[in-house]
Formats: sequence, C-alpha cells, structure tokens
Amino acid sequence: MTDALDDRYGRRPGKRRLSPSLLVGLVVGVPFLAWVGWVWWTYSTPDVQSQDVNFSIVNAHLTEAEIVVTLSDDAVDPSCRIQALAADKTPVGSWTWTPVDGSNHVKIKTEREATAIDLVGCTAKGQSRPR
Repeated sequence: MTDALDDRYGRRPGKRRLSPSLLVGLVVGVPFLAWVGWVWWTYSTPDVQSQDVNFSIVNAHLTEAEIVVTLSDDAVDPSCRIQALAADKTPVGSWTWTPVDGSNHVKIKTEREATAIDLVGCTAKGQSRPR
C-alpha cells in the first residue's frame, strides 16, 4: 500500500533536504535566542540590590534611613544613593555611600525639612541601572 501511495503522490526515495528558509531561520534564530537568554539572565541577577526599610526625620536638617543591601560575590565597587525630599517633592539633600552587605544606617543632611526619602538605588561596576 505504501508503494501505491508513493507512486500516486510522487514521493522520491532518499534524504529530505532542508528548505533554504528553514536553514536561514535556524542560522538567525538560534543566536538571537541565545542573546535574549543572556540579556534576561544578566538583568535578572544584578550584583547589588537595595531596599529601604524605614526612615525618620530627626530635625529640619537631618534625616536617617535604614537600607538593606544585598551584594553578590561578583560586586565590584558598589555604590548606593539616597535622596531626602521636601513636601513639594523637591530634593533637599542626598547621600552616596559604599554599602556593606546587610543593613546600612545612613544619615542625610538636608537644607530644609524633609518629609520623605527616595532610594535611587545601588550599582556596581558593569551594572548601569540602580537597583
């Protein structure tokens, strides 16, 4: 029965060849998927991450904050930045420091009374976006 179908529909014996469009798709698609995987992995596992826990307004010229920082073993030259904001959301003070792994207690000197803080984030060498 297979021979009759082969005769009827013209199936040729031998190897099947890859179509040119499939070959081009593989040549372009596989490196593209590898690049997407690399980008995803790089940006989903930053060297430095930070999170603000709490803050307090000490007086009109000083604000304190507790920031938890997670450093990976690969973190090189980590740096964190925080801002103190006034009621109108204007920055009234900022502080940049070299963090330690775990809890970081920072003091921000302000030009006038702050009402909130903005943790800009932390970066390390090769990590351009603060986290």
